[in-house]
Amino acid sequence: MFKVSLSLPVTTRWYSVQNMLNVLLKAKLVLERLAIKKNFEFSPETKKLIKDDVFWDECVKVKEFLEPLVRGEWEREYRQNPKVCTDSSQPKIF
Repeated sequence: MFKVSLSLPVTTRWYSVQNMLNVLLKAKLVLERLAIKKNFEFSPETKKLIKDDVFWDECVKVKEFLEPLVRGEWEREYRQNPKVCTDSSQPKIF
């Protein structure tokens, strides 16, 4: 059994897009399996995206592009306020 939760970007933290992509890419297999089930409803547009290899390749490219930016932003924030930025708040990049 799979347990998956997706996330949305936060408007005040632009680098949350990178986290959203990490979660989406981790959920790819589950989403693909749900898209082929007849008793689970996705919109036709969503099903098309889930089945589109180009969509997933572009997600990976955007995530990889954002990784150094996210790491740099976290390090900048850490230098400004090390008490707020702990190791647990450091972006998880896989």
